[in-house]
Amino acid sequence: MMDNNQVNQLLVVAGPNGSGKTTVAREIIENQDYRYISADDIAYELSPENPLSTRIQAGKEFFNRLEAGVQHKFNLIIESTLSGKSLLPKLLEYRQNHSYSVKIVYLFLSNPDMCSKRVATRVRKGGHHVPYQDIVRRFGRSMDNFWNYYRKQCDQWNLIYNAEDDFQEVARFENQINYVFDESLFVTFQEMVKQYGQTKQT
Repeated sequence: MMDNNQVNQLLVVAGPNGSGKTTVAREIIENQDYRYISADDIAYELSPENPLSTRIQAGKEFFNRLEAGVQHKFNLIIESTLSGKSLLPKLLEYRQNHSYSVKIVYLFLSNPDMCSKRVATRVRKGGHHVPYQDIVRRFGRSMDNFWNYYRKQCDQWNLIYNAEDDFQEVARFENQINYVFDESLFVTFQEMVKQYGQTKQT
């Protein structure tokens, strides 16, 4: 029996397309007891031949499965680019009303072209394609939304730079304390957030 007072875990592995989210998520679930929910996987379930055609349906099913997981009080791990704000009210609700501790692991790369190259490599290995215009559009929104909105709705966050598939922790927020492990990369990330935030407003 599960203790009704137990704090459950919701881990959001986030970042632009091609940043390494699936790699990190799958490594975590190999070693920890999480239920994994991915909109990309759902899209492939719905249409293996053309998953891009089911993005809207897959998005709805993603939230249905997320809600079901929360109601069953599972420990959950999900992937998201955070390029939209639809998860924001969910995170607040789960923390306040469902005894969930929310953690975000945010992965970032230097620019959209690097993301595009990673996606192309993934496609050659049999992974899913993302149109270049979508990669570019989501890149700045993802960073801006994480830094200015999503990190404020979680209990812990980790900021990780994934250069050459070498995961480098840049900063962390834990137990109400901010830690910076690489000042240069942290400043670079903040400059990128500012740059793309200004781009959104023009």
